[in-house]
Formats: sequence, structure tokens, C-alpha cells
Amino acid sequence: MSGIHQFCRVGRLAMVGGYSVVRQDAPPFTMVVGQPALVRGLNRVGLQRRGISPDDVLVLRRALRLLYGGRRGLRAGVAALRAQLGDHPLVQELIAFVEQSQSGGRGIARWSRNGAPVVDEEGEPLPVDLP
Repeated sequence: MSGIHQFCRVGRLAMVGGYSVVRQDAPPFTMVVGQPALVRGLNRVGLQRRGISPDDVLVLRRALRLLYGGRRGLRAGVAALRAQLGDHPLVQELIAFVEQSQSGGRGIARWSRNGAPVVDEEGEPLPVDLP
């Protein structure tokens, strides 16, 4: 069971981990876990099950690195995404989601930087894709 604030959005193909508390928007294609829920990487299993190609998964991985990497902030991350990968349709979807989250509502989930392992309900490690 997880809790999601009534005004939060969960993006397409995003996964919310068990017992998570979602207080900000969960970006598409990601896995959010924790209390509060933080982005822990790509939802690789969900992407694979939906038939997203391995090349597109690599593009999304790079997109997350550009969006959340460094200390430049989300606005600069979106600008870097648009400049480097903006012609890719999945990246365009990610950019649109992030921009809409920033323009109103509760904001977007932050990247987890503590490196703690992500586990499922049985305590088994989940496959995460950290930059």
C-alpha cells in the first residue's frame, strides 16, 4: 500500500514502490520509492514489458542524468534535455511533464542521492538504474 497526495500526478509507466508516500509528481518512466517518495531510477522492468526498445531505454537513462545530474536545478536540466535529446518523443513527454509540474501543483519528485538500496515488500533488491 502506498499513499499519493490528491493533487499529485504519476507519469506514464512510472512505478510507485510499496509503502511509499508520494507528495510530489512522479515523472514518467521512473521508479519512485520511500517516505517521501524519491526518484530512484528508471522503471526498467515496466519499460521492457511495454516493449520500449533497449535504445530508447538508454536515451531515457541519459535523459534522467541530464535532468537530475549535477547541482544546476531542474530548469537548467530541462534546458539541457531540450538541447541534447529534445527531438526524441519519450524525452519530449518527460520534458512536458516536468514543465507542467514546475508551473503549478506540488512540484516534481527529487532524485534520491543517499544510495540506500531499494527493496521490494520481501526485502529483495529491486533492479534500479542509478546514474
